Amino acid sequence: MNKISKIIINTVLATALTLSAVPVYAEDTNVSNIQAQATVKSFPDVQDGQWFTEWVTNLANRGAISGFPDGTFGPNKSITRAEFIKIAISTAEGGSFYEGTHYDGHWASGMYDYAVEKGIVKKYEIAPTAESLNQPINRYEMARIMIRINENIQGESKTSITGVDQKIADYDSVPQTYKYYVEQAFMKGMLTGKTGGIYDGSSGGTRAEACVMVVKMVEQSKRSEVKIESEVTNPSGGSSVVAPSASEIKVNSQGQMVVDQARFFIESTMKSVKMYEQGGKYYVSVTYAELPSSDYRWKPGLYVYDTSGTYLYYADAKEMMGDTGTQVYELTGITQAQMDAGASVRFTLENRTKDNPHGSILMSLDSSMGGKIYQNYADTNSAEWTNFNTSSIFGGLQ
Repeated sequence: MNKISKIIINTVLATALTLSAVPVYAEDTNVSNIQAQATVKSFPDVQDGQWFTEWVTNLANRGAISGFPDGTFGPNKSITRAEFIKIAISTAEGGSFYEGTHYDGHWASGMYDYAVEKGIVKKYEIAPTAESLNQPINRYEMARIMIRINENIQGESKTSITGVDQKIADYDSVPQTYKYYVEQAFMKGMLTGKTGGIYDGSSGGTRAEACVMVVKMVEQSKRSEVKIESEVTNPSGGSSVVAPSASEIKVNSQGQMVVDQARFFIESTMKSVKMYEQGGKYYVSVTYAELPSSDYRWKPGLYVYDTSGTYLYYADAKEMMGDTGTQVYELTGITQAQMDAGASVRFTLENRTKDNPHGSILMSLDSSMGGKIYQNYADTNSAEWTNFNTSSIFGGLQ
């Protein structure tokens, strides 16, 4: 049985993004850092008075974009994955370019290698081939690249996502894989919605639009303001409620806290859960809600299992029993290779009395079931998955 390691970790998450065009470079199979040789400040197809001129000029002055070999910028052309990766990283790193042409002779091979090295791109997301790199990038992928540059290069702290589901009209259709990145990019004002509040993440963008996003990424003063009219206080929907006091606690015939009250305390705790990777290790942090009296205590569980259902890790339940306050658990021995191969993390929770081995309801979060929470009722022996906002819980595993 794996022992669970309890530690306190302060994480600093970050912010930044960048952009550049498609220059042709000599072949270089090494990832070497080449500073921009010259600044291109004007293009024949970028004229005064056009909506994008300010944004394109900004990046040109930084040495982050240089245009096509014919001297044009191509503001209305669709931007590819390779172009966006190059421009974003180059902007964040002061005009740097990393050379290489080893992926089918692709000009952005070195930039791609650097992006993988920094955790900005993963090979199973964008394959190291010319065909994959030359595909148009969509808005979901843009958000993911920007926020990873944010966190891994520039060091800007993550922002609150309270109320994001009120601002993005198609929020429920955002795939769980991208939800964390869309939330952060949107709430930071780097990549906002289209007419009617639609995010439209599957659509692409132009090179001019990409310039706007990247400038907003590196210059906070240029970002769009996102206003939230009201706060979302209940993670599973419905109106906000106040924690019952000890005198208000109701019990069933087994002496257990009744389901509705137990669910309130569990949901309050589940809302605080964060699952994330840091320094090649995986962690789960939990802030346990304060129970109404010493008659009750928390019974958590923590597991990692592979696609065949085989457990790769499970915590020592005796060590976790009765945990309070904020705890950070290390998933000892879990590797990136296992996570990339589809391993899932599960956190279970119930509150019980000293005299009962189980609570009236057990609830669990599972990274393979984003946007849902599992509920198992002890009194009826029934179970169900229901909607639950897990967007901030699993984001660090992406």
